[in-house]
Amino acid sequence: PDALQTALTLHRRWLESEGAEGARACLSGADLSAADLSGVDLSGAELRNTNLTAARLAKAALVMADLSGANLSRADLDSAMADGVNLTGANLSEAKLRNTRFLPVRLREADGMPTSRLWSANLSGARLARADMTGANLHGAILVGSDFAGACLRDADLGEARIDNARFAGADLAGAVLPGAA
Repeated sequence: PDALQTALTLHRRWLESEGAEGARACLSGADLSAADLSGVDLSGAELRNTNLTAARLAKAALVMADLSGANLSRADLDSAMADGVNLTGANLSEAKLRNTRFLPVRLREADGMPTSRLWSANLSGARLARADMTGANLHGAILVGSDFAGACLRDADLGEARIDNARFAGADLAGAVLPGAA
């Protein structure tokens, strides 16, 4: 826990100084199962293949974080902000993702000026079986090959999402906005 707190403190300083001070959190491969990271700003953090089973990340900021291959099964990410996140191949089975935001991020030039390019949240190949994604905003997300079997996507926004080869067997899509729907 002390090493985690140190990493989080340095990461917060890194974010606040726009990279001039502190250090980006690099916790790839760490065992953070059942960790309480509620409300923590992990934007830009490196969390590849991290074990976050049953972790509490409600209202956390995960903007542009790399969680590819991470295990987030049974994790609580309710109302998290995950714009531009990389969850490629992640396991989010039975996770709570109610009202979680997975929107694209507008990229900026080195001088801070916005570009016309967007960086979409990427959940390609993610396992979201039986996840509760009620009210989640996945507008424009990349969901190619993801598994939503038995997931609850009530009132979720999947407008303009890429869903090629995604599986929705037994998913609850009541009130959901789907790609191509007006």
